[in-house]
Amino acid sequence: MRIHSFQKYRIWYIIHCRLSKYKSRHHFLFGGVQPNPRLKLAQEGIDLCRRENVDLILAVGGGSVIDCGKNIAIMATNDGSIWDYVQMGSGGRKPVANAPLPIIAIPSTAGTGSEVNCG
Repeated sequence: MRIHSFQKYRIWYIIHCRLSKYKSRHHFLFGGVQPNPRLKLAQEGIDLCRRENVDLILAVGGGSVIDCGKNIAIMATNDGSIWDYVQMGSGGRKPVANAPLPIIAIPSTAGTGSEVNCG
């Protein structure tokens, strides 16, 4: 498990305690997202979601964390590479075939723009 600010500042502990009240639900910590996260890290999250049948993403952190969470949410339910679905630049501009996992984003910073989308 990677140690990061989410754990360092006890936010994880508070959220973990609240989620633990719901005995029928399991939750997993996926941490270590750095600024400008790499596809390899996102793929680890995608694999976790698929393996554990995750049904919701809770992204708590800055813009990179929220962006990574959105990518994981999309790719957990769709095939191919995230670049297939990027709508600008060198992206494949492929429409997302399946609805992404629901995502709850709790930004810890202001003004990154990650809490919005291009639609």
